[in-house]
Amino acid sequence: MRIHKTLTPLILTSSGAVGFTAVLALLGAFDRPELASYDFRFRWRGEEPPDTNVVIVAVDDQSQQELGLNWPFPCSFHAKLVRNLKKAGAKVIAFDIEFFTETPEDSEFAEALAEAGNVILARKMAYCGNRWTLPAPVLRRSARSLVDMPYDTDRFHGG
Repeated sequence: MRIHKTLTPLILTSSGAVGFTAVLALLGAFDRPELASYDFRFRWRGEEPPDTNVVIVAVDDQSQQELGLNWPFPCSFHAKLVRNLKKAGAKVIAFDIEFFTETPEDSEFAEALAEAGNVILARKMAYCGNRWTLPAPVLRRSARSLVDMPYDTDRFHGG
């Protein structure tokens, strides 16, 4: 009986603390401190040499100038890129580009995706005029997979 009287306040207090913490977590109270801590841990660790098995093909101002293309690049360009990367031995090709708008060149790009068989497209859902939009259907069917790339609450991709 005595143990019961001593444990009851402890159990109630612990349950209340856990419940309160859960509510704070659901409300996002710990998001900013966690993201700041995450960023700090990467800065503290320091830079590491990149994995030589991974190649990033980035789109920036310099590449646009060198190619003589404006953003967004035509899907025919992406089709050629996929074919060249596959020919060069790429095991996986991933695009962090939103292909929401259907274009006349989608079929050529979709064909390249299907031929390669190893292409992953980002599936960032966009809210457009009362509906959610995904990548163009022909591209969704031809890609190996779709991957969500959500932003953290600080508007950066984690990592």
